[in-house]
Amino acid sequence: DIIVTEDSGLHLLWYCDKIYIKPMPKYLLSYPFWQDCLRNLHQALGTMQTHRKPCASAPGFVRSYVFPIRHESDFRIATNKDSGLLPTSMTWCQWSKFREQIMRINDDDDDDDVSGRYQYGEIRLSRLNLYCKVLLRKLHYHRTHGQYGDYFANLYPSLLFMFALLSIILASMQLSATVKVEEEGAWDQLLAIYRIFGIVMVAISLLLSVGMSLLLVVKVVKEWVFALKMRSRLGSSEKKRQNHGTLEV
Repeated sequence: DIIVTEDSGLHLLWYCDKIYIKPMPKYLLSYPFWQDCLRNLHQALGTMQTHRKPCASAPGFVRSYVFPIRHESDFRIATNKDSGLLPTSMTWCQWSKFREQIMRINDDDDDDDVSGRYQYGEIRLSRLNLYCKVLLRKLHYHRTHGQYGDYFANLYPSLLFMFALLSIILASMQLSATVKVEEEGAWDQLLAIYRIFGIVMVAISLLLSVGMSLLLVVKVVKEWVFALKMRSRLGSSEKKRQNHGTLEV
């Protein structure tokens, strides 16, 4: 499923069976825009340093459309009114000629003409949400779950796998403990290890239960804090309006 987004930071990020795609702006299909705004250094967008960012992002963004739209059937989907990825007035012949020019854009690592982001193709959103906790110091790059049920359901497969694996290990230990062996001394040491392992597993299970409960509490508290802040902000703005109206009278 294609999810149309205007956030360029979500362009070509995919999650499960969904992919985010930013529509192609019409000005990027305009030759005068490239010549007068992006390639003309005398009309730089801000300083020269800030001018390099759009100059490097624009070719990469345009080139990201090359591989998704290779056939006429892909072009029909892109120009569909529901998706709106490309202008509906554009024809397949026009896109083919434009695509031929886009293919000449080089995206080597040593080439500064293309932004580093667009030197990669599709990126998995779940990996970004995982690594951004360390690299970006954020809880998530983009939230994919809008409900508590969906969020916790995403954790169930891993927890169930761990539970099944540990259950098999504990069952094997219990079976081994019921078997009599001749070397009683060595067996006593093994039983002690089994006993400690069982206690540790019980402690881990309790910690997981407490952790899941605390996670739910933290999410609810964060929502209430956000709601109270917004209500306080709206109340302050309403008081300012009333005071301003009183002064005018």
